[in-house]
Amino acid sequence: MAKKKNNNNRVQQTNVNETAAPAVEKAPAPAWLKSKSMLLLKLFFILAVVLFCIHYTDEKKYFDPDMEGAPQATYKRWDSFYELTREDSIDILVLGNSHANHSINPKNLSATTGTISFVMAQNGADIADAYFSLEEVLTKTTPKLCVVETFPCIAEKKKTKRENAISRMKGFSARRNFYLKMKSMPDLYEYDDYLAAWSPTVRNHEFLFRDTAQINRNILLKKKPNMRKKAAFDTIPLYLGRMARFQTGLSDSLLRVYKEKGARIVCSDTSSTNAVIQPETEYYFRKIAELCKQHDITLLFLTVPMYHKHIENYQFWHDEMAKIIDPLQVKWYDLQLENDTAAYTPACFENTYDFNQHITYHGSMITTYKLAHYIHDSLNVTFPDRLKDAHWNQLFYAQEGYFFNCLPKEQDPVRRLITKDQELNGVKVKALFYEVTPQFRNMSVMVEKGKASDSRKGLRLFLRGRARGRVYENVPLHALKVNGIDPLYHDLYMVPFVKDFEPDSLMSIVWDEK
Repeated sequence: MAKKKNNNNRVQQTNVNETAAPAVEKAPAPAWLKSKSMLLLKLFFILAVVLFCIHYTDEKKYFDPDMEGAPQATYKRWDSFYELTREDSIDILVLGNSHANHSINPKNLSATTGTISFVMAQNGADIADAYFSLEEVLTKTTPKLCVVETFPCIAEKKKTKRENAISRMKGFSARRNFYLKMKSMPDLYEYDDYLAAWSPTVRNHEFLFRDTAQINRNILLKKKPNMRKKAAFDTIPLYLGRMARFQTGLSDSLLRVYKEKGARIVCSDTSSTNAVIQPETEYYFRKIAELCKQHDITLLFLTVPMYHKHIENYQFWHDEMAKIIDPLQVKWYDLQLENDTAAYTPACFENTYDFNQHITYHGSMITTYKLAHYIHDSLNVTFPDRLKDAHWNQLFYAQEGYFFNCLPKEQDPVRRLITKDQELNGVKVKALFYEVTPQFRNMSVMVEKGKASDSRKGLRLFLRGRARGRVYENVPLHALKVNGIDPLYHDLYMVPFVKDFEPDSLMSIVWDEK
Protein backbone atom coordinates (compact mmCIF):
# COMPACT_ATOMS: atom_id res chain seq x y z
CA MET A 1 0.00 0.00 0.00
CA ALA A 2 2.87 2.40 0.80
CA LYS A 3 4.43 1.92 -2.59
CA LYS A 4 1.15 2.67 -4.36
CA LYS A 5 0.71 5.87 -2.43
CA ASN A 6 4.15 7.04 -3.36
CA ASN A 7 3.47 6.33 -7.01
CA ASN A 8 0.29 8.36 -6.88
CA ASN A 9 2.17 11.25 -5.34
CA ARG A 10 4.80 11.02 -8.06
CA VAL A 11 2.11 11.11 -10.71
CA GLN A 12 0.45 14.07 -9.08
CA GLN A 13 3.77 15.91 -8.92
CA THR A 14 4.38 15.22 -12.58
CA ASN A 15 0.95 16.55 -13.48
CA VAL A 16 1.62 19.71 -11.54
CA ASN A 17 4.88 20.28 -13.46
CA GLU A 18 3.21 19.58 -16.78
CA THR A 19 0.53 22.14 -16.10
CA ALA A 20 3.07 24.93 -15.37
CA ALA A 21 2.52 28.33 -16.95
CA PRO A 22 3.37 28.47 -20.67
CA ALA A 23 6.68 30.20 -21.73
CA VAL A 24 6.37 33.94 -22.25
CA GLU A 25 7.05 34.95 -25.85
CA LYS A 26 9.76 37.66 -26.37
CA ALA A 27 8.37 41.03 -27.26
CA PRO A 28 9.49 42.35 -30.64
CA ALA A 29 12.34 44.94 -30.56
CA PRO A 30 11.10 48.51 -30.63
CA ALA A 31 11.21 50.23 -33.99
CA TRP A 32 13.60 52.90 -32.70
CA LEU A 33 16.14 50.20 -31.72
CA LYS A 34 15.96 48.61 -35.15
CA SER A 35 16.49 51.95 -36.83
CA LYS A 36 19.44 52.79 -34.54
CA SER A 37 21.14 49.45 -35.26
CA MET A 38 20.64 49.99 -38.98
CA LEU A 39 22.08 53.50 -38.67
CA LEU A 40 25.16 52.20 -36.86
CA LEU A 41 25.60 49.52 -39.50
CA LYS A 42 25.37 52.12 -42.26
CA LEU A 43 27.84 54.39 -40.46
CA PHE A 44 30.24 51.49 -39.99
CA PHE A 45 29.97 50.65 -43.68
CA ILE A 46 30.57 54.28 -44.71
CA LEU A 47 33.55 54.51 -42.34
CA ALA A 48 34.99 51.30 -43.78
CA VAL A 49 34.61 52.67 -47.31
CA VAL A 50 36.27 55.97 -46.31
CA LEU A 51 39.18 54.19 -44.60
CA PHE A 52 39.60 51.90 -47.59
CA CYS A 53 39.71 54.91 -49.94
CA ILE A 54 42.25 56.66 -47.68
CA HIS A 55 44.40 53.53 -47.55
CA TYR A 56 44.14 53.11 -51.32
CA THR A 57 45.15 56.69 -52.13
CA ASP A 58 47.95 56.54 -49.54
CA GLU A 59 49.32 53.38 -51.15
CA LYS A 60 49.06 54.93 -54.60
CA LYS A 61 50.67 58.16 -53.29
CA TYR A 62 48.04 60.30 -55.04
CA PHE A 63 48.11 62.96 -52.31
CA ASP A 64 51.84 63.09 -51.79
CA PRO A 65 53.36 66.57 -52.13
CA ASP A 66 55.99 67.31 -54.73
CA MET A 67 58.60 64.70 -53.80
CA GLU A 68 61.50 66.35 -55.56
CA GLY A 69 64.17 68.07 -53.51
CA ALA A 70 63.85 68.25 -49.72
CA PRO A 71 60.80 65.94 -49.27
CA GLN A 72 62.44 63.27 -51.40
CA ALA A 73 65.65 63.63 -49.41
CA THR A 74 63.78 62.96 -46.16
CA TYR A 75 62.74 59.49 -47.34
CA LYS A 76 66.09 58.87 -49.03
CA ARG A 77 67.87 59.70 -45.79
CA TRP A 78 66.06 57.05 -43.75
CA ASP A 79 66.30 54.50 -46.57
CA SER A 80 70.06 55.04 -46.79
CA PHE A 81 70.43 54.85 -43.02
CA TYR A 82 68.75 51.45 -42.84
CA GLU A 83 70.73 50.17 -45.81
CA LEU A 84 74.05 51.39 -44.39
CA THR A 85 73.48 49.95 -40.92
CA ARG A 86 72.88 46.45 -42.25
CA GLU A 87 76.65 45.95 -42.28
CA ASP A 88 78.21 49.11 -40.84
CA SER A 89 77.97 51.10 -37.64
CA ILE A 90 77.82 54.88 -37.52
CA ASP A 91 80.50 56.72 -35.53
CA ILE A 92 79.30 60.34 -35.74
CA LEU A 93 75.58 61.13 -35.86
CA VAL A 94 74.37 64.67 -36.61
CA LEU A 95 70.81 65.60 -35.61
CA GLY A 96 68.86 68.75 -36.39
CA ASN A 97 66.88 70.33 -39.20
CA SER A 98 67.78 71.89 -42.56
CA HIS A 99 70.52 73.98 -40.92
CA ALA A 100 72.34 70.75 -40.07
CA ASN A 101 71.89 68.97 -43.39
CA HIS A 102 73.00 72.08 -45.31
CA SER A 103 75.94 72.84 -43.00
CA ILE A 104 77.62 69.48 -42.42
CA ASN A 105 79.15 67.49 -45.27
CA PRO A 106 79.20 63.93 -43.87
CA LYS A 107 81.54 62.50 -46.49
CA ASN A 108 84.20 65.12 -45.85
CA LEU A 109 83.68 64.73 -42.10
CA SER A 110 84.06 60.96 -42.48
CA ALA A 111 87.17 61.25 -44.64
CA THR A 112 89.07 63.67 -42.42
CA THR A 113 88.18 61.97 -39.10
CA GLY A 114 88.41 58.42 -40.45
CA THR A 115 84.87 57.62 -39.36
CA ILE A 116 81.43 56.87 -40.74
CA SER A 117 79.37 60.01 -40.24
CA PHE A 118 75.66 60.44 -40.95
CA VAL A 119 73.38 63.49 -40.93
CA MET A 120 69.91 62.50 -39.71
CA ALA A 121 68.39 65.96 -40.00
CA GLN A 122 64.98 66.64 -41.54
CA ASN A 123 63.81 69.92 -43.05
CA GLY A 124 61.38 71.66 -40.70
CA ALA A 125 62.23 69.41 -37.75
CA ASP A 126 62.19 70.65 -34.17
CA ILE A 127 64.02 69.37 -31.12
CA ALA A 128 61.33 66.75 -30.38
CA ASP A 129 61.94 65.28 -33.85
CA ALA A 130 65.64 65.12 -33.07
CA TYR A 131 65.01 63.13 -29.90
CA PHE A 132 62.70 60.59 -31.52
CA SER A 133 65.04 60.27 -34.50
CA LEU A 134 67.83 59.43 -32.04
CA GLU A 135 65.62 56.79 -30.43
CA GLU A 136 65.07 55.10 -33.78
CA VAL A 137 68.72 55.36 -34.78
CA LEU A 138 69.70 53.57 -31.57
CA THR A 139 67.65 50.53 -32.56
CA LYS A 140 70.15 49.94 -35.40
CA THR A 141 73.49 51.44 -34.34
CA THR A 142 75.21 53.18 -31.42
CA PRO A 143 77.38 56.12 -32.48
CA LYS A 144 80.41 57.26 -30.51
CA LEU A 145 79.44 60.92 -30.89
CA CYS A 146 76.06 62.60 -31.26
CA VAL A 147 76.09 66.19 -32.56
CA VAL A 148 72.85 68.14 -32.03
CA GLU A 149 72.48 71.35 -34.03
CA THR A 150 70.57 73.91 -31.97
CA PHE A 151 68.45 75.71 -34.58
CA PRO A 152 65.51 73.25 -34.15
CA CYS A 153 65.03 74.94 -30.76
CA ILE A 154 64.31 78.28 -32.42
CA ALA A 155 60.97 79.26 -33.94
CA GLU A 156 59.54 82.40 -35.40
CA LYS A 157 57.26 84.10 -32.92
CA LYS A 158 54.44 84.18 -35.47
CA LYS A 159 54.62 80.45 -36.24
CA THR A 160 51.46 78.66 -35.11
CA LYS A 161 51.15 75.37 -33.27
CA ARG A 162 49.48 73.90 -36.37
CA GLU A 163 52.44 74.91 -38.56
CA ASN A 164 54.80 73.22 -36.12
CA ALA A 165 52.72 70.02 -36.30
CA ILE A 166 52.80 70.00 -40.11
CA SER A 167 56.58 70.48 -40.09
CA ARG A 168 56.94 67.47 -37.80
CA MET A 169 54.86 65.28 -40.11
CA LYS A 170 57.50 65.40 -42.85
CA GLY A 171 60.07 63.49 -40.86
CA PHE A 172 57.51 61.38 -39.00
CA SER A 173 56.15 59.85 -42.19
CA ALA A 174 59.66 58.84 -43.32
CA ARG A 175 60.57 57.06 -40.10
CA ARG A 176 60.18 53.26 -40.18
CA ASN A 177 59.89 51.94 -36.62
CA PHE A 178 56.14 51.49 -36.09
CA TYR A 179 56.34 51.04 -32.32
CA LEU A 180 58.47 54.16 -31.77
CA LYS A 181 56.24 56.19 -34.08
CA MET A 182 53.18 55.18 -32.06
CA LYS A 183 55.02 55.92 -28.83
CA SER A 184 56.04 59.40 -30.01
CA MET A 185 52.61 60.52 -31.20
CA PRO A 186 51.32 61.98 -27.88
CA ASP A 187 54.50 64.07 -27.62
CA LEU A 188 54.42 65.28 -31.21
CA TYR A 189 50.73 65.87 -31.98
CA GLU A 190 47.34 66.76 -30.61
CA TYR A 191 44.88 63.85 -30.85
CA ASP A 192 43.05 65.43 -33.80
CA ASP A 193 46.29 65.32 -35.84
CA TYR A 194 46.94 61.61 -35.33
CA LEU A 195 45.33 60.47 -38.57
CA ALA A 196 46.94 63.27 -40.57
CA ALA A 197 50.35 62.24 -39.23
CA TRP A 198 49.94 58.77 -40.73
CA SER A 199 48.02 59.59 -43.89
CA PRO A 200 49.14 61.89 -46.74
CA THR A 201 45.55 61.78 -48.02
CA VAL A 202 44.18 63.29 -44.81
CA ARG A 203 47.13 65.65 -44.47
CA ASN A 204 46.91 66.96 -48.04
CA HIS A 205 43.22 66.56 -48.83
CA GLU A 206 43.07 70.25 -49.75
CA PHE A 207 44.83 69.27 -52.99
CA LEU A 208 41.31 68.45 -54.21
CA PHE A 209 40.51 72.16 -54.15
CA ARG A 210 43.77 73.98 -54.78
CA ASP A 211 46.27 71.60 -56.38
CA THR A 212 44.56 69.04 -58.59
CA ALA A 213 47.56 69.32 -60.91
CA GLN A 214 49.71 67.64 -58.25
CA ILE A 215 47.17 64.81 -57.90
CA ASN A 216 47.11 64.31 -61.67
CA ARG A 217 50.89 64.35 -61.76
CA ASN A 218 51.08 61.73 -58.99
CA ILE A 219 48.61 59.51 -60.87
CA LEU A 220 50.70 59.83 -64.02
CA LEU A 221 53.93 59.08 -62.13
CA LYS A 222 52.33 55.98 -60.65
CA LYS A 223 51.59 54.73 -64.14
CA LYS A 224 54.92 55.90 -65.57
CA PRO A 225 57.48 56.00 -62.72
CA ASN A 226 60.35 56.63 -65.14
CA MET A 227 58.99 60.14 -65.66
CA ARG A 228 59.89 61.13 -62.09
CA LYS A 229 62.79 63.53 -62.08
CA LYS A 230 65.69 62.08 -60.13
CA ALA A 231 67.33 64.20 -57.48
CA ALA A 232 71.10 64.57 -57.48
CA PHE A 233 71.45 62.28 -54.47
CA ASP A 234 69.60 59.48 -56.29
CA THR A 235 72.70 58.93 -58.42
CA ILE A 236 75.02 58.89 -55.40
CA PRO A 237 75.90 55.33 -54.36
CA LEU A 238 76.57 56.34 -50.74
CA TYR A 239 74.09 58.90 -49.41
CA LEU A 240 74.84 60.11 -45.88
CA GLY A 241 72.11 62.70 -45.42
CA ARG A 242 73.58 65.89 -46.89
CA MET A 243 71.29 68.46 -48.54
CA ALA A 244 73.20 71.26 -50.30
CA ARG A 245 70.84 73.41 -52.35
CA PHE A 246 72.68 76.72 -52.32
CA GLN A 247 75.80 77.24 -54.42
CA THR A 248 76.05 81.05 -54.54
CA GLY A 249 76.31 83.47 -51.64
CA LEU A 250 74.94 86.89 -50.75
CA SER A 251 74.62 89.28 -53.67
CA ASP A 252 75.74 92.91 -53.62
CA SER A 253 72.11 94.03 -53.75
CA LEU A 254 71.23 91.99 -50.67
CA LEU A 255 74.28 93.26 -48.80
CA ARG A 256 72.89 96.75 -49.42
CA VAL A 257 69.61 95.62 -47.83
CA TYR A 258 71.47 94.81 -44.62
CA LYS A 259 72.94 98.32 -44.66
CA GLU A 260 69.51 99.88 -45.18
CA LYS A 261 67.32 97.70 -42.95
CA GLY A 262 69.75 96.22 -40.47
CA ALA A 263 69.47 92.71 -39.04
CA ARG A 264 66.58 90.43 -39.99
CA ILE A 265 66.47 88.87 -36.51
CA VAL A 266 66.80 90.89 -33.33
CA CYS A 267 67.40 88.77 -30.26
CA SER A 268 65.53 90.25 -27.31
CA ASP A 269 62.36 89.80 -25.28
CA THR A 270 60.50 92.70 -26.84
CA SER A 271 61.47 92.97 -30.49
CA SER A 272 58.71 92.50 -33.05
CA THR A 273 61.17 90.54 -35.21
CA ASN A 274 62.04 88.30 -32.30
CA ALA A 275 62.34 84.56 -32.55
CA VAL A 276 61.76 82.45 -29.49
CA ILE A 277 63.41 79.44 -27.91
CA GLN A 278 60.70 76.80 -27.93
CA PRO A 279 59.43 75.91 -24.43
CA GLU A 280 60.05 72.16 -24.80
CA THR A 281 63.77 72.73 -25.52
CA GLU A 282 64.92 72.13 -21.95
CA TYR A 283 62.85 68.94 -21.66
CA TYR A 284 64.17 67.36 -24.87
CA PHE A 285 67.76 68.52 -24.36
CA ARG A 286 67.68 66.72 -21.03
CA LYS A 287 66.12 63.58 -22.57
CA ILE A 288 68.74 63.56 -25.35
CA ALA A 289 71.51 63.93 -22.77
CA GLU A 290 70.05 61.09 -20.67
CA LEU A 291 69.70 58.82 -23.71
CA CYS A 292 73.29 59.50 -24.77
CA LYS A 293 74.57 58.83 -21.26
CA GLN A 294 72.59 55.59 -21.11
CA HIS A 295 74.30 54.36 -24.31
CA ASP A 296 77.76 55.80 -23.48
CA ILE A 297 77.58 58.34 -26.35
CA THR A 298 79.48 61.63 -26.20
CA LEU A 299 77.07 64.52 -26.78
CA LEU A 300 77.97 67.81 -28.45
CA PHE A 301 75.68 70.75 -29.13
CA LEU A 302 76.52 72.72 -32.27
CA THR A 303 75.28 76.09 -33.51
CA VAL A 304 76.01 76.75 -37.18
CA PRO A 305 76.16 80.41 -38.16
CA MET A 306 74.03 82.72 -40.21
CA TYR A 307 75.51 85.88 -41.74
CA HIS A 308 76.77 87.99 -38.84
CA LYS A 309 74.64 90.97 -39.93
CA HIS A 310 71.54 88.75 -40.13
CA ILE A 311 71.27 88.56 -36.32
CA GLU A 312 71.49 91.44 -33.87
CA ASN A 313 72.30 90.97 -30.18
CA TYR A 314 73.01 87.26 -30.58
CA GLN A 315 74.55 87.23 -27.10
CA PHE A 316 70.99 87.29 -25.70
CA TRP A 317 70.11 84.03 -27.49
CA HIS A 318 73.40 82.48 -26.44
CA ASP A 319 72.85 83.34 -22.79
CA GLU A 320 69.31 81.96 -22.81
CA MET A 321 70.46 78.73 -24.45
CA ALA A 322 73.38 78.45 -22.02
CA LYS A 323 70.91 78.34 -19.13
CA ILE A 324 69.60 75.09 -20.64
CA ILE A 325 72.86 73.54 -21.85
CA ASP A 326 75.23 74.33 -18.97
CA PRO A 327 73.42 72.18 -16.35
CA LEU A 328 73.76 69.18 -18.69
CA GLN A 329 77.57 69.42 -18.45
CA VAL A 330 78.14 68.81 -22.16
CA LYS A 331 80.21 70.72 -24.71
CA TRP A 332 78.68 73.38 -26.97
CA TYR A 333 80.44 74.63 -30.10
CA ASP A 334 78.77 77.94 -30.98
CA LEU A 335 79.99 79.13 -34.38
CA GLN A 336 77.58 82.07 -34.36
CA LEU A 337 79.17 83.42 -31.20
CA GLU A 338 82.66 82.68 -32.52
CA ASN A 339 81.88 85.09 -35.38
CA ASP A 340 84.78 84.11 -37.64
CA THR A 341 84.09 86.65 -40.39
CA ALA A 342 87.45 85.93 -42.04
CA ALA A 343 86.32 82.37 -42.79
CA TYR A 344 82.59 83.02 -43.15
CA THR A 345 82.49 85.58 -45.94
CA PRO A 346 79.21 86.56 -47.71
CA ALA A 347 79.90 83.70 -50.16
CA CYS A 348 79.09 81.27 -47.33
CA PHE A 349 75.43 82.23 -46.89
CA GLU A 350 72.20 81.72 -48.80
CA ASN A 351 71.15 84.79 -50.75
CA THR A 352 68.05 85.60 -48.69
CA TYR A 353 66.83 88.12 -46.12
CA ASP A 354 64.23 85.66 -44.83
CA PHE A 355 64.18 84.49 -41.22
CA ASN A 356 65.59 81.07 -42.08
CA GLN A 357 68.97 81.63 -43.74
CA HIS A 358 71.09 78.59 -44.63
CA ILE A 359 74.72 78.03 -45.50
CA THR A 360 75.98 77.52 -49.06
CA TYR A 361 78.05 74.56 -50.20
CA HIS A 362 81.25 76.57 -49.66
CA GLY A 363 80.07 77.49 -46.17
CA SER A 364 79.31 73.85 -45.41
CA MET A 365 82.90 72.86 -46.18
CA ILE A 366 84.21 75.46 -43.75
CA THR A 367 81.74 74.34 -41.07
CA THR A 368 82.52 70.66 -41.59
CA TYR A 369 86.26 71.06 -41.18
CA LYS A 370 85.84 73.42 -38.22
CA LEU A 371 83.69 70.75 -36.58
CA ALA A 372 86.28 68.07 -37.36
CA HIS A 373 89.03 70.08 -35.67
CA TYR A 374 86.84 70.79 -32.66
CA ILE A 375 86.09 67.08 -32.27
CA HIS A 376 89.79 66.24 -32.60
CA ASP A 377 91.07 69.00 -30.30
CA SER A 378 88.33 69.43 -27.68
CA LEU A 379 86.48 66.13 -27.26
CA ASN A 380 87.74 62.96 -25.64
CA VAL A 381 86.17 60.52 -28.10
CA THR A 382 87.85 57.34 -29.29
CA PHE A 383 86.78 56.29 -32.77
CA PRO A 384 87.64 53.05 -34.58
CA ASP A 385 90.84 53.38 -36.65
CA ARG A 386 89.06 53.15 -40.00
CA LEU A 387 91.67 54.99 -42.09
CA LYS A 388 93.63 51.73 -42.25
CA ASP A 389 90.55 49.55 -42.66
CA ALA A 390 90.13 48.01 -46.12
CA HIS A 391 86.33 47.95 -45.92
CA TRP A 392 86.13 51.63 -44.96
CA ASN A 393 88.49 52.63 -47.77
CA GLN A 394 86.45 50.62 -50.24
CA LEU A 395 83.24 52.26 -48.98
CA PHE A 396 84.56 55.82 -49.28
CA TYR A 397 87.11 55.53 -52.10
CA ALA A 398 86.61 58.30 -54.69
CA GLN A 399 83.64 59.65 -52.74
CA GLU A 400 83.40 63.39 -52.16
CA GLY A 401 86.23 64.59 -49.93
CA TYR A 402 88.19 61.32 -49.97
CA PHE A 403 91.14 62.66 -51.98
CA PHE A 404 91.27 65.83 -49.89
CA ASN A 405 92.26 63.58 -47.02
CA CYS A 406 93.48 60.21 -48.35
CA LEU A 407 95.88 58.97 -51.01
CA PRO A 408 94.83 57.28 -54.25
CA LYS A 409 95.68 53.66 -54.93
CA GLU A 410 98.79 53.06 -57.00
CA GLN A 411 96.72 51.26 -59.64
CA ASP A 412 94.10 54.03 -59.84
CA PRO A 413 93.50 54.62 -63.60
CA VAL A 414 92.42 58.25 -63.11
CA ARG A 415 94.82 59.48 -60.41
CA ARG A 416 98.58 59.14 -60.57
CA LEU A 417 100.76 59.28 -57.48
CA ILE A 418 104.08 61.08 -58.10
CA THR A 419 105.63 60.93 -54.64
CA LYS A 420 104.82 60.53 -50.95
CA ASP A 421 106.62 61.16 -47.67
CA GLN A 422 109.31 63.31 -49.30
CA GLU A 423 111.00 66.33 -47.68
CA LEU A 424 112.66 69.06 -49.77
CA ASN A 425 113.83 72.49 -48.59
CA GLY A 426 112.03 72.09 -45.28
CA VAL A 427 108.70 71.27 -46.92
CA LYS A 428 107.38 67.87 -45.82
CA VAL A 429 105.30 66.48 -48.67
CA LYS A 430 102.91 63.81 -47.48
CA ALA A 431 101.71 63.12 -51.02
CA LEU A 432 101.75 64.60 -54.51
CA PHE A 433 99.34 63.24 -57.11
CA TYR A 434 97.28 64.47 -60.02
CA GLU A 435 93.92 63.68 -61.54
CA VAL A 436 93.50 63.22 -65.28
CA THR A 437 90.39 64.71 -66.88
CA PRO A 438 89.50 65.17 -70.57
CA GLN A 439 90.13 68.93 -70.36
CA PHE A 440 92.98 69.44 -67.87
CA ARG A 441 94.90 67.88 -65.01
CA ASN A 442 94.50 68.92 -61.41
CA MET A 443 97.39 68.34 -59.02
CA SER A 444 96.98 67.93 -55.25
CA VAL A 445 99.80 68.55 -52.79
CA MET A 446 99.41 67.31 -49.22
CA VAL A 447 101.87 69.08 -46.92
CA GLU A 448 102.46 68.23 -43.27
CA LYS A 449 100.91 70.77 -40.94
CA GLY A 450 103.18 73.21 -39.16
CA LYS A 451 103.85 76.87 -38.53
CA ALA A 452 105.24 77.36 -42.03
CA SER A 453 102.21 75.89 -43.76
CA ASP A 454 99.83 77.82 -41.51
CA SER A 455 101.23 81.16 -42.66
CA ARG A 456 101.82 80.44 -46.36
CA LYS A 457 99.18 80.55 -49.06
CA GLY A 458 101.22 79.06 -51.88
CA LEU A 459 103.93 76.64 -53.01
CA ARG A 460 106.26 76.56 -56.00
CA LEU A 461 106.81 73.10 -57.43
CA PHE A 462 109.53 72.11 -59.89
CA LEU A 463 108.67 68.92 -61.73
CA ARG A 464 110.21 66.53 -64.20
CA GLY A 465 107.96 65.07 -66.89
CA ARG A 466 107.12 64.50 -70.53
CA ALA A 467 105.26 66.60 -73.08
CA ARG A 468 104.90 65.82 -76.79
CA GLY A 469 107.54 63.10 -76.61
CA ARG A 470 110.21 65.23 -74.92
CA VAL A 471 111.49 65.17 -71.32
CA TYR A 472 111.42 68.48 -69.42
CA GLU A 473 113.02 69.21 -66.06
CA ASN A 474 112.31 71.87 -63.43
CA VAL A 475 108.91 72.72 -64.91
CA PRO A 476 107.51 75.33 -62.48
CA LEU A 477 103.96 75.15 -61.15
CA HIS A 478 102.33 77.43 -58.59
CA ALA A 479 100.02 75.65 -56.11
CA LEU A 480 97.57 77.58 -53.92
CA LYS A 481 96.20 76.56 -50.56
CA VAL A 482 92.61 75.36 -50.89
CA ASN A 483 90.19 77.77 -49.25
CA GLY A 484 87.75 76.22 -46.78
CA ILE A 485 89.17 72.69 -46.80
CA ASP A 486 91.28 72.07 -43.73
CA PRO A 487 92.10 68.37 -43.22
CA LEU A 488 93.15 67.24 -39.75
CA TYR A 489 96.59 65.90 -40.58
CA HIS A 490 97.90 67.97 -43.50
CA ASP A 491 97.34 71.15 -45.48
CA LEU A 492 96.03 70.88 -49.01
CA TYR A 493 97.33 72.80 -52.03
CA MET A 494 96.11 72.45 -55.61
CA VAL A 495 97.20 73.54 -59.06
CA PRO A 496 95.62 72.94 -62.49
CA PHE A 497 97.96 72.37 -65.43
CA VAL A 498 97.74 71.52 -69.12
CA LYS A 499 96.87 67.96 -70.05
CA ASP A 500 99.85 67.57 -72.42
CA PHE A 501 102.35 67.54 -69.54
CA GLU A 502 102.84 64.20 -67.72
CA PRO A 503 104.93 64.74 -64.56
CA ASP A 504 106.77 61.74 -63.12
CA SER A 505 108.87 63.17 -60.26
CA LEU A 506 109.20 66.14 -57.91
CA MET A 507 112.60 67.83 -58.27
CA SER A 508 112.13 70.68 -55.80
CA ILE A 509 109.50 72.51 -53.79
CA VAL A 510 109.66 75.84 -51.94
CA TRP A 511 107.27 78.12 -50.10
CA ASP A 512 105.95 80.93 -52.26
CA GLU A 513 107.07 84.17 -50.65
CA LYS A 514 104.67 86.33 -52.69
